[in-house]
Amino acid sequence: MKKFFFNYVLPYLLYGVVYLWCVTLRMKNLNSEAEDRIKNLTGPYILTLWHGRIFYLFYYLRNRPDYFLLISPSVDGDLLAKLARLMGYSVIRGSTFKNAVPAARSLIRVLRDGQRIIIIADGSRGPRCIAQSGSVQLAGITRLPLFPMNFGSKNKIILNTWDRFILPLPFTRCNINFGPPIYLTSGSSEELIEEKRLEFGKHVMNRIGNYSNNFNDIIKHAEIRTPKELEAEVGLTEGNIFQGELTMDQLMFNRPIPGYAQYKTPIENLYMCGSSTHPGGGVMGAPGANAAREILRDMNKKIESHYI
Repeated sequence: MKKFFFNYVLPYLLYGVVYLWCVTLRMKNLNSEAEDRIKNLTGPYILTLWHGRIFYLFYYLRNRPDYFLLISPSVDGDLLAKLARLMGYSVIRGSTFKNAVPAARSLIRVLRDGQRIIIIADGSRGPRCIAQSGSVQLAGITRLPLFPMNFGSKNKIILNTWDRFILPLPFTRCNINFGPPIYLTSGSSEELIEEKRLEFGKHVMNRIGNYSNNFNDIIKHAEIRTPKELEAEVGLTEGNIFQGELTMDQLMFNRPIPGYAQYKTPIENLYMCGSSTHPGGGVMGAPGANAAREILRDMNKKIESHYI
């Protein structure tokens, strides 16, 4: 009975919920020109996005059997595969950790047959928002364009999962964005990777320039720091400048972790401040001010202001 429910009842229930949920969302395309370019392509290409942003994907490109989704051969993947097929996608099962070689061969064959594929950039296990080598290598081997896409929403629930999965609230405003195509060659060098990093920075500045007159003209110098560089250079986990997410499960008494939210540490006279403590990051100085008040309290000094 349990197997029957999982295989034949739950997928249809999930399909109905996702479909009706997505119908209520008010979508805005931030780069309609790029989307039109992708939709007008007649040949094969690769779409890629983060695992935590796939909720709307199932609905957005529905009823397109020429899109092949790579889904891991796990228990959760079984359910996602059934949902994808109900939404009208074709499915290939595999991941970096299981059935990698057969899956890669299937993907290459599909692309050479003129179809399109969708790959989750950070894989089925993460790390979150760190691109795995699969999509890059595939783009290099096939020499096909790799289009990054992203999805965001104004009001949302962020699940406490490894990918910080985003569930947009019904009827909220959402946006979808497509980046410019990335072309790679097999065995791309460090120089090419650096070129693409700078190209990404230029693209960001051009996007800002679309809404701010003469923005690019007043830039004297620019340094491009992706999350990868931030983690490597200054030790920020996953390159997160806030040293954690600004979500309810990581704010107030849960920041940085339960039991250590009062700026004190187990080490005598060592206190914490900065983005990792309440109320989080931003140019405001509130964490430092709160830590200073805690120090004064421990020194039995009179405090005339309250915590922020």
